Amino acid sequence: MPDSVFRESTDVGTNGRLAKLLFAAARRDELNLQPTVLLAEDLDDDVTLLRRASRKAEIPNVQAVKDGEQALDYLKGVGPYSDREAHPFPTVLLVDYSFSK
Repeated sequence: MPDSVFRESTDVGTNGRLAKLLFAAARRDELNLQPTVLLAEDLDDDVTLLRRASRKAEIPNVQAVKDGEQALDYLKGVGPYSDREAHPFPTVLLVDYSFSK
């Protein structure tokens, strides 16, 4: 998609933020960067199992957070997740449905 499509819509509130995120994902694909999986899981054993499976599937970048609040901070890119080099926007989000927060 042409860059101009995204640039024109980035000035419009929520739609603008969504367009920026879509543009970033499209750029990542163009640059052949590895996909990022964000795992929102409170059990360490489950995180370990997913990391092992992702290594076997050659998906090296799995980011894990402990609860829904951390997942939202990660997605927003705030606090400890503000560095998008270290914490890239996820391609896939896996969420434990039984969170306490």
